[in-house]
Amino acid sequence: MVFSKAEGAEKRLLKVYYANHSKQALSTWLTRDRDRYLMILPKDGKYVDVELYSYIGDKYFVKKYRFKQSVDISYIVYPAQGSRLTSNILTLKWHKGANATEQYLYVGTNGYGSSDIYSGWVNGKTSKTLYDLPRNGEYIFVTLLSKIDGKWHYSYFRYRATDVVELAKGFVVAYLASYTSKLRTITTQRELDKLKTKDNTVKTYFRRIKRYTKLLYFHDYKALVVATMSDGKELNFYFSWDGNRWILDGVL
Repeated sequence: MVFSKAEGAEKRLLKVYYANHSKQALSTWLTRDRDRYLMILPKDGKYVDVELYSYIGDKYFVKKYRFKQSVDISYIVYPAQGSRLTSNILTLKWHKGANATEQYLYVGTNGYGSSDIYSGWVNGKTSKTLYDLPRNGEYIFVTLLSKIDGKWHYSYFRYRATDVVELAKGFVVAYLASYTSKLRTITTQRELDKLKTKDNTVKTYFRRIKRYTKLLYFHDYKALVVATMSDGKELNFYFSWDGNRWILDGVL
């Protein structure tokens, strides 16, 4: 609070009430030159009343003010609003809210309040990890409710699910472009072991790859890649999605 100068005031008294005037937070005399006062009050959405008394010429004059406190509701702090997710796993983290006695979480794909992904009480918690989220690029809506003084408050957040098809195409094309010349010259097992793979026969075949020909198609989270071997034969192998990353999967 910042005060104007009280010309002629011999002394001043500041009183502050909160919780709709039911509790007194402050009653203090102010020195003549003091022009501000800092207070921290609970964010409970209730009224704060301020009374400033000035003693001038043997009389008290009072100015009264009323303010409404904001409410410290729960809200998501991670991921940032509007983020595009990078996998089918989502960890939500939120600010609990100082006076929230109950909390409820909705997560769905059909607008705010939908719950086809998750719904449930999260009382006392500040995070929730969700698995097997959609991977088709659609929106994911999050609604976090917090109950404060018997009243429900809502906060809304929206994210974009990872689009695994687009990620796959971009990844495979970029991978082939980056490693065509490099993989022709791979000779040591140590370098081959750097490749993420489920099938060790892939590493064996990679020793004999002369060049990559094309990305034949992408289907069911698998990318079929065509390569030419050093002996002129064609090789087909898969990149596949294991839920969190793309890996070399197997040889046809």
